[in-house]
Amino acid sequence: AMKNIFISFILILSGSFLMAQNLDPVKWDYQATSKANYTRVVFTADIQEGWYLYSQELPEGGPIPTSFNFETKGEPIFPVLAKEQSDYIFQSYDEMFDMELKKFKHQAVFTYEIAKEIPLKTIKGYLEYMCCDGNQCLAPKIIDFNFNLK
Repeated sequence: AMKNIFISFILILSGSFLMAQNLDPVKWDYQATSKANYTRVVFTADIQEGWYLYSQELPEGGPIPTSFNFETKGEPIFPVLAKEQSDYIFQSYDEMFDMELKKFKHQAVFTYEIAKEIPLKTIKGYLEYMCCDGNQCLAPKIIDFNFNLK
């Protein structure tokens, strides 16, 4: 009987660990719009209540900043314009990292305008981000993206 109790305990522990690993407080949506001389790519992060996503500009020694890495045929693309636009950005003291940090609540919108100096059929790459609530931070996540351009 003791052995069964021990096994149940291990299962409960691993179950709660899995639940923590499966937390996904940030949902990403992205779209590309073709303009005359550039392509606009908009990434929207919907952030669960109580969680926040970190800015693209962060001081050294803090959390992983949100970043977008573009590639085409192995060559990096350089956005002509990268701007953070969100009404929900704020700066506050972060106890987890013991520093003032810029972060987003509720929603974050990241817009890139990529010059059409080279004819692109696809824009692909990956984004990396980290999110925290008041008590814990989840491991940084990487999400691949791929846009087909007409």
